[in-house]
Order: sequence, then C-alpha cells, then structure tokens
Amino acid sequence: MKLDVVFTPAGLTPTEVQGRTAFVIDILRATTAMCAALNHGAKALIPVASTEEALRLAQTIGSADVLLAGEKDCVRIPGFHLGNSPLEMTEVAVRGKTLIVTTTNGTKALLACQGAAAVYAACAANLTVAAEKAQEQLERDGDLLIVCAGRSGAFSLDDAYCAGRRAEAAARAQ
Repeated sequence: MKLDVVFTPAGLTPTEVQGRTAFVIDILRATTAMCAALNHGAKALIPVASTEEALRLAQTIGSADVLLAGEKDCVRIPGFHLGNSPLEMTEVAVRGKTLIVTTTNGTKALLACQGAAAVYAACAANLTVAAEKAQEQLERDGDLLIVCAGRSGAFSLDDAYCAGRRAEAAARAQ
C-alpha cells in the first residue's frame, strides 16, 4: 500500500501525481464550497489559476450556463457571480451550471494534480463518502495521494487534520 499526504502543493511534481488518484483538501473553503455546489446539482467545476484565465474561459465557452466563482485573498472577485462560500452554492444558484472557479489556495492544489488518474475534492462535509472512495481506490490499486491546499503556500492545520482523518479512514480497510 502506498498512501502519501502532502501538506502543500508546492514542490509536488507531475511524476508524483501521474496516474494516481488524488484527494484535494482546502477545508476552509474551496473544497467545501465545491462539494456543496456538486451536491446542489452543479454540472461541472473547472478550476483555473487566475481571475484573467476564468474570464477568458467564460468568454470562450460563452454560455448562459457558466458561472464564475471564487475569491482572491478571502475577498469575492468583483464581477464574479459567486464567491467561495458553501452557503452561496444553493440549488437555485448552481443546478445545471458549469462553475469556473479560482481561489487563492484550493485551485492551485487541484491544478497541481493534473495528470492524476482521478481527482476528488474532499472536505469535512463529505468525509464518509470520500473515505469510502479512498478505501475503494486503495483496495483496487494500493495507491492514494492526499494533497492539502495549505494557506499562502504554507502548512494549514485544518487541512492537515482532514487529511489525517481521510488517510486513517482509507487505511483502516487495509
């Protein structure tokens, strides 16, 4: 069994991610908001690195079913439809919509997992479901990667706590 936990995406190389299943945690707020959006019927979430990239992609897609969501340094991005709060991800707001998302920490962690076989957003709210998915992955391939978003490139205790819970729950089945 190989189960790796990284406390920030800094230094995570494509080789470490390639072909693996990754669970990304930014518990205060990005992955919690993303899980809320998916739970309330969002069609898809597209993480991007910057406000400018989000605006370009929304223009390229050009659909009324696309919403911009995110924050920069804990402040909702001006002109975006939604911020980064799970409370904003209501069924009325997100059902059937594609959300283009950029955040200070969470989307960087998601983007660091490019090349993974599968990437899941994980948070305290989906601990049980994500733990079951992680157990399935470990049983099938014996390999799992948990990536904490951290805060401003540094360790974040809240992400690490959730990562520990996720790792413990996944390894329990082994």
